[in-house]
Amino acid sequence: EEIEFVSSGNEFGFKLMQLLAESPYVKTISRHASIPFHLYPEDPVNYNKVRKAIIQHRETLAHTSHEMTLLIYKAQIEAHKKGKEMPSVMERFALESNFDIIKKVYGKEYLKQMIKHLQQKIEQQNIQIYVVDEYVPMQVYISPKKVFLSIIHLGATTGVIIRSNRVVNLYEDLFSDMIDRARPIGYYLNTMERSL
Repeated sequence: EEIEFVSSGNEFGFKLMQLLAESPYVKTISRHASIPFHLYPEDPVNYNKVRKAIIQHRETLAHTSHEMTLLIYKAQIEAHKKGKEMPSVMERFALESNFDIIKKVYGKEYLKQMIKHLQQKIEQQNIQIYVVDEYVPMQVYISPKKVFLSIIHLGATTGVIIRSNRVVNLYEDLFSDMIDRARPIGYYLNTMERSL
């Protein structure tokens, strides 16, 4: 077993990009109020628009700087394009509150177009995002050999990376249990689209 501590936002970013590069898959449990990167638009202009709106209107901040977040986003998109599986679990609260921000800042029509694009992207690229009705206290990344746990407290990012088969199996079971209680994101996107 091997334990590595992460003590800053930039270190978090580099360690996460390293994990994405070295692993055939990374399963993600998104922390409270946070949405997976796959829900952001892929083109840089709309990515920046959406990211800016969320940062300005959400109480919690990102694990790291805007520049580092953009690097992580690009690394995740590239990893997915290379065929790496990156299923994720997120809170229903996070989905609804972040999309409410987008609607408030850019209007119903912008959100409607964003949802349509997401529906197509999820289907065409086989993106797996599951939504749970529960509070998720920390960010979790699970790979075949490591688990990366990250929290933000008083504006500072800390975390731990654990290389252990036993710990990986434990968090794989947690991920599976959460998916059993979740619904695929398509259900919520369809419901939101009808309500706009």
